[in-house]
Amino acid sequence: MLILSTIGTSVAVLGILSTTNTLALHGIAPLFVTCAILLNVVAVVNIVALVLLWQKNPLGISLKISAYIVSIVVTAIGLTGAQPYISHVTEKTTEQVKSQSPAVAQQVINLIPEVVTYMVYTALTLSIIGSVVFALLWQRAWKKQRLADERPDQDRHTKKSS
Repeated sequence: MLILSTIGTSVAVLGILSTTNTLALHGIAPLFVTCAILLNVVAVVNIVALVLLWQKNPLGISLKISAYIVSIVVTAIGLTGAQPYISHVTEKTTEQVKSQSPAVAQQVINLIPEVVTYMVYTALTLSIIGSVVFALLWQRAWKKQRLADERPDQDRHTKKSS
């Protein structure tokens, strides 16, 4: 779980690296951008949680589960504020397609709003699903690890040899 969460947290750190670009969109999609910034804070909390989990500190699992809960709530709120962002991205994508390929069919240009909408909502929905799944997996893994740590070393050696 540590490895998978480290990979996921590393991807979230990419969001932190693009904070300047995100903030530039605040006037266009304020709710969506606010949620994106809050998710950057969650990414930092996840880094701290991973270190604590690696140290088997119980605060780590509390932070990790809390981060997943906050992520789910913030992403759900972000879903409600995504339309201005989608409109902006659709407009910019359409302009870019027209400038690069003036002869591109109108049918392709008409598909851009649908594709952008689908991609944004799918990404947000998958984020929520991923957070739920990983929160449950972490909770289960933590319980199993605690049980394994509480068993005497002798019991572990006995089970390995049989």
